Amino acid sequence: GMETSSGAPQTAGGNLHPSTSSIYGMLNHCKTRMGSRLLDSWLRQPLVDLAEITARQDAVEMLVRNGEERGKLRDVALTAVVDLDALGAGLLR
Repeated sequence: GMETSSGAPQTAGGNLHPSTSSIYGMLNHCKTRMGSRLLDSWLRQPLVDLAEITARQDAVEMLVRNGEERGKLRDVALTAVVDLDALGAGLLR
């Protein structure tokens, strides 16, 4: 298949496929398609504003340091997640 500019492998239909031979594949441990698409977007269009970069790094550091809370947050949050992108695409058909 083809690859996006981030190195995320895609099929002709545009579906992302995991691959450890790309940066995307090595980093993608997302639990939802929405998360995978967000990661792909972040890799294709990285932050350039120093304040935004610092804020994201701080958030990641907090989540890394608090693994138990991160797991709880993930478990609770993902049970209520609706894939808004997919829902919107379905409405446009």
